[in-house]
Amino acid sequence: ISRNPDLSQKVQIIANGVDTNIFAPIDKTKARSKLGFPKSQKLAVFVGNFEERKGPYRFLNACEITGTKAAFLGSGEQNPSGEQVFFKGREPRERLKLWLAAADCFVLPSLSEGRSNAILEALAMGTPCVVSDRPFNSEFLSNDAAIMIDPNSIESIAKGMMLAMTEKQGERLSRAGRLIAESMSNSTRIENILSSMQQH
Repeated sequence: ISRNPDLSQKVQIIANGVDTNIFAPIDKTKARSKLGFPKSQKLAVFVGNFEERKGPYRFLNACEITGTKAAFLGSGEQNPSGEQVFFKGREPRERLKLWLAAADCFVLPSLSEGRSNAILEALAMGTPCVVSDRPFNSEFLSNDAAIMIDPNSIESIAKGMMLAMTEKQGERLSRAGRLIAESMSNSTRIENILSSMQQH
């Protein structure tokens, strides 16, 4: 569209959606019990490939600053390690849901993204999100639904995490994030696709 503005009336972008029936809030205490994670310890979760673009090391450094335990769900060339790492590895969807439910916040300091499925799933679970203040996120997220941070700044990531993990902010982000996810559900996406097909 940027190269051919005339196409703007002919091209419709229908972004990724999330299944809000599968990804839905779960009781945090029960989730932590199933995972064997302490009730009183702060937990932040990262989901994605372990690569520089996604920022797992920046996330880990922020966890070290804030004294937060980290769960890294995924795999890749980078290898986060140290006393802040509680879990690292791939998990099936049912376990992924437990980690998101157990978390005090979800963190993804990406330098570039499409419409991140991981963020949509965290929003749908009602997990407070700390994500990059970049156009790929701000086009569908606002400060009401997520803590927007500078992905290159470990200090910014750490401050965002601390803010998201406060009870008042956490509850606000959880409610607003779930509403965003519901507006971007797979059922809504299917309706948009069918509507576009009927129009053309």
